[in-house]
Amino acid sequence: MKTLGRSALRRLSGTVALGAALWGASCTAPAIGERTPNAVVTPPVSAAPTTKLSPAHQPAPLSYDEALARGREIVDVWKKDAEPSGSKVTAWAAGAGIGEGEIVRVLVGLTRPCLNAATEDVPECKKLFDSGTESEDKAIVEVLAPLLGELGDPSPHGSETFTILGRLDARGLWRGEQAIGRLLERRKTGGGTCAPPTAEEIANARASLDDFAVIVSKPRKNGGPKAEDAVEARAPTAAELDDLAYFRAAVGASGAEVGTAKEDSASKPLVEGDPVATERARLYEAVKAARNSGDFEAHLRAGKAYLEAFGYPAPMRLAEERDRRWGGLGVSFVMRDVAMSAEILGRFDLAEDIYRRAAYRGGFCGTSWASYRDYQIRGLIRTAEVRRGCRAAVAERLFSVGRDRDHRFDTAELASKGFDVARLYRGAMLTAGRDMDSEALRKVLAASPLGGRAVARLEREGSEDWARRVRAVGGFVSTAGAAGVDSVLAFADKSVPAVRAEAIGALGYLLEDRGTDVCGRMGWGVYHGSQEREVKTIMNKCDTRLGAARMDEIAKKVASHADDTSPAVREAVAKALGNMGRSSSRPVLNKLARDTFENGGTTCINYGTPQEKCEPTRQVRFAARTALERLQQTETERKTPPQR
Repeated sequence: MKTLGRSALRRLSGTVALGAALWGASCTAPAIGERTPNAVVTPPVSAAPTTKLSPAHQPAPLSYDEALARGREIVDVWKKDAEPSGSKVTAWAAGAGIGEGEIVRVLVGLTRPCLNAATEDVPECKKLFDSGTESEDKAIVEVLAPLLGELGDPSPHGSETFTILGRLDARGLWRGEQAIGRLLERRKTGGGTCAPPTAEEIANARASLDDFAVIVSKPRKNGGPKAEDAVEARAPTAAELDDLAYFRAAVGASGAEVGTAKEDSASKPLVEGDPVATERARLYEAVKAARNSGDFEAHLRAGKAYLEAFGYPAPMRLAEERDRRWGGLGVSFVMRDVAMSAEILGRFDLAEDIYRRAAYRGGFCGTSWASYRDYQIRGLIRTAEVRRGCRAAVAERLFSVGRDRDHRFDTAELASKGFDVARLYRGAMLTAGRDMDSEALRKVLAASPLGGRAVARLEREGSEDWARRVRAVGGFVSTAGAAGVDSVLAFADKSVPAVRAEAIGALGYLLEDRGTDVCGRMGWGVYHGSQEREVKTIMNKCDTRLGAARMDEIAKKVASHADDTSPAVREAVAKALGNMGRSSSRPVLNKLARDTFENGGTTCINYGTPQEKCEPTRQVRFAARTALERLQQTETERKTPPQR
């Protein structure tokens, strides 16, 4: 299923904006195709493709028909040569005689009618960018834009490539946005310095942790279930202090968490006709016009003026924003666009600040906020690392954004530079449970052996809930793999209920077994995570999967939490056992399928049919029933003869 990019989501969001500023452009964008494209930049070649194209047309603007013919020729060769992508594009393009300038000319020729229109809501744009349309020129554009991301000149201050991609992005081409992102990623390569913490840094961090307390659940009474509110704090062990010190030394240069800036909470919504709102509408017109024209300098100036009208760089009066959309406030969309223009122009300090500052929530309910959050984290990593090296973005790399199949924004860079990634996550896990209500955390810390010292640290350092910020539990499970299972089980047993549920759920993803004989036939690839941290199963490959006895042992330990007083933990147990697919878990799942906890509300199956059946919402029961169905499917698959 195709994932919509930020551009497409922005267009969907804009259709439901409330009280939006005027969207008409205040000036006419310059006609596309009147300038001679930049000279072709041919990067070093390491290999050549199997096919050679004929020489490019003369460097004059291409008509639509000429662009369509040349684009068709390029795409045909691209397909014939196995559709190279990523790092393979450079060598392929050089060998085929294709360069940056030519692709720009083709894109300009194909999209000129759309780009010269006053608005993107015209047939010339919709046929290229709407998800429900199919055309040959659209298919060509969707191939050529990503190629520019690999071939284009990524140097600051913009270029013809940035201009055409920026204009396409402004009109809703999500591949244009992706190509810009790739150009900016390539610029980052080699920037800054990157090295793990030194012994001295670790020692200094350790010395600063003598008042830090670990949040844990109280031991079970008489072997019974853990009480949901039975939480206490204790001093870390010497080994735990070592891991925590390593983590704190590594993230010491990290800035504030993305999207958590404290803005002006005293501001009030503006009323209709307020002069301030009228002036902002005028400023917004200038922002939109500059962005549509691909003039990044003008867009940055107009965008800063618009943000300053909300109070930036001081705390922003976000409550005054009347434009609320799926995916956040209208001003947050402007902030992300301004950050990208600042990054394109080499204003990395400003770009990093705005990427970090923009709120990715605050609009209508929905799930698109995770996409905007990840977009900002990617931008922050690029800009922070090019300025200050990887230490500036260790926390963001540990977070590990979703859908990063090429590992450009996860922990791969840290591991390649010598960081012990599993240890980083292990240290962060010691801060788990500190994301509770601040007053509740204060009471727990006050009652701990560290008492007033722990409370004083809370007032000085804040909650220090790094485990949530870097998604440490899922990160450790994914990084440590089979070697970390026992320590995760022990961690879950001592953790507060929410963290215990998270740990059990992550293990269920790691150990998902569909019953397929992966040693005799092809396995499957599974990543879990969208709003949560992605965890890839180890059971889909012969050389990483665990044996039946080991799996039964782990399933038994997971099942020991089936009597937990927390419904979230019981639900996590049901899901994990269903994923693990062990027949020995059936009695526990049958028990959980009769769980009486009600979440509130009603759940119906076969809705609108004669077979419709409704009952109170019981999430634990539903999870267990689903797990039993999965278990049955796994057992059936397990009996299927292998195909060797």
